[in-house]
Amino acid sequence: MIDMNPKVIPKNQSMDMKEKHQGKEEWKMFARRVQKNPFVKNHLLYRENQKCSWCGWSIDKEFVVHHIDYDHVCEYKIMREYPSPTVKRPKKNGKSP
Repeated sequence: MIDMNPKVIPKNQSMDMKEKHQGKEEWKMFARRVQKNPFVKNHLLYRENQKCSWCGWSIDKEFVVHHIDYDHVCEYKIMREYPSPTVKRPKKNGKSP
């Protein structure tokens, strides 16, 4: 059995905070888009020593970023385009703050 780290269990669930923030674009940018930013992903990989802060297992660059608190909004207004290739769409780009 894996011991989960209680410090990284979300304090506020996504759907509750979506309702609280009335689905505003600033909230969506934080909750849905910033985690796709390659800089954010690389920063978290480095900060956590390539281990999941929840379970301690090794992670790679394909991991999905989750928030520990969805009660925030993004202060960045500029969207940037980043390469986001998939097997079916090798030239795909994604946008994130």
